[in-house]
Amino acid sequence: MRLPKKISIKYIMAYILAFLTIYQSGTVPSILSIEEDPAPKIILLILEVYFAFYILLKKRNIKRFIIWFIILSSYVVINYFIYPQSTLVLMYRLCIFLLYFFAIDRLVELGIDFEQMLYKVILFFAITSLVIYCIVHLFQIPLFHNYFYLDGGKGLRYISYFGIYYEQGYANTQFGLSLYRMTGPFWEPGVYQIYINYAIYLYIKRNFKSKVQFIILVIDLVLTMSSAGIAIGIFLIIVLYYRTKKITTQTKVLFGVPAFALAFFAIVEVVITKFSETYANKSSAFIRLYDFKLGMELFLENFWVGTGYYNTEPFIKRNNYNITGHLGSSNGLLTICYTTGVIGMLFVSIPFVCNFIHIDKSKKIIKLVYIMLIFLFNFVEPVYYYPFMLYLLANEYYMMFSRKSNCL
Repeated sequence: MRLPKKISIKYIMAYILAFLTIYQSGTVPSILSIEEDPAPKIILLILEVYFAFYILLKKRNIKRFIIWFIILSSYVVINYFIYPQSTLVLMYRLCIFLLYFFAIDRLVELGIDFEQMLYKVILFFAITSLVIYCIVHLFQIPLFHNYFYLDGGKGLRYISYFGIYYEQGYANTQFGLSLYRMTGPFWEPGVYQIYINYAIYLYIKRNFKSKVQFIILVIDLVLTMSSAGIAIGIFLIIVLYYRTKKITTQTKVLFGVPAFALAFFAIVEVVITKFSETYANKSSAFIRLYDFKLGMELFLENFWVGTGYYNTEPFIKRNNYNITGHLGSSNGLLTICYTTGVIGMLFVSIPFVCNFIHIDKSKKIIKLVYIMLIFLFNFVEPVYYYPFMLYLLANEYYMMFSRKSNCL
């Protein structure tokens, strides 16, 4: 991963866009509304416009823009009659998606490897998080910090280290030890594991060679203590193991099968342990189970167009078991289902399916792994509306329309 000989202003701005794509996708500051913290959200849009504008001047892209505008505007109108309260939010996020779609075209034209930039941004957070975590919790050295409050001081309180690492300041008991879960700059460990696992996936897919980077990512993943995240990470490491060409098939079978069995039983043990907690304790496993049940009920009741984009009120009203029910469902995938219906599900599914069908046979396995990752990320956390996820969706549409499915 070498830097280009000549670093242009476009390259720097692309890096800032990559940084904001991650930083505005589940970090503690990104939870603030656009009224409370408008600057980063506006800068993200400006950078998208900067890269998309040149592409939009081309005749073929003007036609594409008109088609996209008609499709997305039609959905905005449909949603307005179902749940008008979310109209502005929906328009803002569709705007982010559409600008990413055209910005990607420009980035490819400029030869800028945006995917690698995202990897480096995540790696930056992984390194800084590990350093701060070790200083504060392992060596117990006091480090300058301040406090970050949500909801004007009425909500959660986070300890902020230089605005790049946050935690709530209490330890969890794991394996009989009192340990702090690593959250990175994100609002909870379950969100941080998504980005760490995405970076591990890129490490595997692109055959990066730095063992130090890989070890840092794995350590951070383990320190999140997210059972779902660690299970996904184990799966990815097994994929990496089997993609290594230097290891003979016999060795892969000899060591891979026991490793897979061990990983499987470890995951099963975690699941059993979580579900063994009583209903009264409202363990995370129970919360996710009932979120799934209620989400499916609402989806079937609002099958075609859903309850309206971002309308989680029906879920919250019927949710009488989750102590954090006011936050909505923990299952992002089913939130898409019951808020946008079949229309929304088709919109987010079509490009992934089409690209998988047309991709080279030699790359189908890694593409399938990628699709499974996106599915799992949204299944375990409500992250579907983050700019990062909108970028991934726009990237799939870009490849589908440009017929460059072999690039992923």
